[in-house]
Amino acid sequence: MVEETLVVSEDAVTKSEQPAVITPSAPKDRVKTRHGFDIELPDDMFETILSSIDLTPHEGFHPVVSFGPRGEILLNFEPVNP
Repeated sequence: MVEETLVVSEDAVTKSEQPAVITPSAPKDRVKTRHGFDIELPDDMFETILSSIDLTPHEGFHPVVSFGPRGEILLNFEPVNP
């Protein structure tokens, strides 16, 4: 086992007079599940899914987003039952 020791002198540490400002990020869109957890997608992926649904004629079909075996996101359209 290799053990490393990090030595930092006070001369090497710079101190800031200004406190760090943390800007809260905008809340992400999440899909709530009935199992007690949410699904969060990257913003660009969420927008891509919405755009694909909008651009695909799907009268009589319901869009379903799922995950493939390698984690890819799939968009399918299933028939709507009358």
